[in-house]
Amino acid sequence: MPLLENFTLKVQPFNNVKMVFESASPSAIDLLNALFMYDPKKRISAADALMHPFFMERPLPCDPMLIPSLPPSYSRKRKREESSQI
Repeated sequence: MPLLENFTLKVQPFNNVKMVFESASPSAIDLLNALFMYDPKKRISAADALMHPFFMERPLPCDPMLIPSLPPSYSRKRKREESSQI
């Protein structure tokens, strides 16, 4: 094909997750690579992702009961404010 003789593709980095997430642990990079896998047959499942060693690293997640929550009235007030702006 004459048109394709001079056609070249720009060289793309195979994987730059390490460059984007420079401070991430090797385990975090491994998990991200598994999640970003293009081929769905090779991509990690959600269940397997949750069992990944990354989630066993320190700092461990805190107990959900220790996470502060907003009072229920906040969400109602916000919805009211948003609807009045329309």
